[in-house]
Amino acid sequence: MDAISHSPIRGDDFEEIRQVVAGYCHIVDRAMQAGETPDVSFLFHPDAEFTNSFQSQVWKGRAAIVDWYHTYLGKRRGYFRYTRHKIYAIHTEFEGETARTVCHFDADSLDFHGIIRRMSGRYEDVVAKYEGRWLIAKRNINIQYIPGEIEAQPFRGWR
Repeated sequence: MDAISHSPIRGDDFEEIRQVVAGYCHIVDRAMQAGETPDVSFLFHPDAEFTNSFQSQVWKGRAAIVDWYHTYLGKRRGYFRYTRHKIYAIHTEFEGETARTVCHFDADSLDFHGIIRRMSGRYEDVVAKYEGRWLIAKRNINIQYIPGEIEAQPFRGWR
């Protein structure tokens, strides 16, 4: 990662990193709700690496990572409604010119059969500055569990 800046850590760095992680969730949610494949390319460093807990492959480079999203999530295009990622307990530790950040996530949505789908896990990232912006340099999506099916009920107001 050649273009990492050598600027000192600022208080704003924590918030900028948090916005990258949270922004990812909103980008994926909006795209899935619209029946599209999310464009996460601008969140990843050009030389980023991507892994997950359910496939043994390592995707290297922004183009390969974007292709994974098109292949993996593209198969689910239009399948989910009301997709919601929630991140919490985000923790960031700076290591020289990079930072390690980890957070828990829950992601749920309603499939077209009326079943609530949920998964819980951790985003385990290394972020680095590239052209003045914090970007994801390494991401591992660690899905820890998927609860059983839950049938959605219509909201009938407060009782």
